Amino acid sequence: MDLSSTIFTESLNKASLLLQWIMEGIYDIEPIAIRNIIIAMSNIMDNNIENNSNSSKFNLFSDNFFKKNINKDFSNLFKDGKAICWLSFYFRNEFWAHGRGGGSKTSESEWRFKEEALDKIIPIMKQRYLLLSKEQIFQNIRGWIILEAWKNIDNAGFKKFWNANTKEDEGFIQMMEYLYGKGGYSRTPELYNLLKMPDLDGSQENPTFSETISRIESLKDDPHLGDRSRSLLEKIGTVSS
Repeated sequence: MDLSSTIFTESLNKASLLLQWIMEGIYDIEPIAIRNIIIAMSNIMDNNIENNSNSSKFNLFSDNFFKKNINKDFSNLFKDGKAICWLSFYFRNEFWAHGRGGGSKTSESEWRFKEEALDKIIPIMKQRYLLLSKEQIFQNIRGWIILEAWKNIDNAGFKKFWNANTKEDEGFIQMMEYLYGKGGYSRTPELYNLLKMPDLDGSQENPTFSETISRIESLKDDPHLGDRSRSLLEKIGTVSS
């Protein structure tokens, strides 16, 4: 048994119950204490939270907090928070909610941050992404969220990272294994979602989904990568069907 994981999960269960009491008005705490909870969440939410049944309660709590405090500046949260995958989830959703991803804006009542706040957060996240290594992204169970958010705001930086880590066949297969294993859902082809996104200027210079699959197929008989390539193709076929 992973004792540290068990203790962490039990702590999250207790914290989830506390958050529910706060939202229901059963337990009243000072606003500064709620802010401190959000700061704590920005540091720990990447740690096993994806495997915890209480994650939706944590996200609902943070949603309510950000909407109620939309006039406040939380850029330091994105600058200093260690849970970059969780922060990227919020950032990416807000980026699109504000119409920055090419679509239409959602109602301002659904926003968590105002335009000027988002303007502060964008360069912060761009800089953080540029400093990430492949290993740091791979350690997150949903690191593809980081990659999507990165591609949205800095396609040049994303391309540089992608090309550097997929130029060699070994690195390419490793990236595919991550995206179709730990880094993706079991039923959704996250690689397809990532590669099909056009650049914000309308161009599409990244490899297409079909080109990526063709490259994996070309390695089926490779003496070192053949087994892994065939396993990937089987997994992708299952996921995409």
